[in-house]
Amino acid sequence: MAAEGAPAAWPDEPGADRRPLTLLLLLLAGGDHVPARRAARLAALTGIDAATWDSCLEGFGRRGLVSVATRADGDWLVGTPESRRMHGHVTGRFAVARAGDMAGRQWDGRWRLVAFQDANGAAAIDARQSLIELGGAALNEHVVVLTRDWPAQLELPEQTAIAWADHLVIGSTTTPREVAARLWPIDDVAAGYRAFCDRWSGGGHPRRDAAGSPTFAAADALELLATFWQCFARDPVLPPELLSRPWPGRQARNLLATSFRGLNMHSSDRAVAAVLRMISDALEPAVV
Repeated sequence: MAAEGAPAAWPDEPGADRRPLTLLLLLLAGGDHVPARRAARLAALTGIDAATWDSCLEGFGRRGLVSVATRADGDWLVGTPESRRMHGHVTGRFAVARAGDMAGRQWDGRWRLVAFQDANGAAAIDARQSLIELGGAALNEHVVVLTRDWPAQLELPEQTAIAWADHLVIGSTTTPREVAARLWPIDDVAAGYRAFCDRWSGGGHPRRDAAGSPTFAAADALELLATFWQCFARDPVLPPELLSRPWPGRQARNLLATSFRGLNMHSSDRAVAAVLRMISDALEPAVV
């Protein structure tokens, strides 16, 4: 687990269905206590079968993302500090990325280098992982490179050296964009965004019926968001100055917002309307 004060990373298991976790975090973002029966109904309406939902809840419980409280009026899903951190991590990074899309610049031209004397110590391992989750790149087991400052509440081990550099040499290059391409998997991230854009461009919503059923719209909205977060999880959210142009991440975020607005946002079914409203709230940083 990341050190205190650092965000929890979005899980990146290959081939994982992220819809259940996406829905859980949206539900808990709307309130730390959610009736289990309502959550199960929302899962069903968005295309997650009961067995999958129950199995995922058990797994989320083991990972400390949710607990179940039994009351006189039934079972309730209860959020945890870890689930709140994870939701905040995703939405916070999204807001930073969107701000960079809009401004076209975010970098002050300085590299931040954090060096750990005891790279194998527990405190150093936690801090190193936290910095990587914040968008840093491991230069080696001792040094992490970042393009932005880290939160003040993130505590670094006492035997840690910190430096700021206007120039960083990787191999034979000092060109910032080339340095970034060697430190971060930018090409892989870009490929993920292009795949997302190819799938969802042109208003294509694979499971939406011709009548524009609000239930199908809710399912598509959740799948759209989960699919986006699947590639966004790998994005270190670097400043625009360090990325190729046009950067497909910006295109993907624009497509996410416009595709979501194109879905049927009105429903007589209050549960479906609630799903759409929660996802709309999650996209708020993009719809500006």
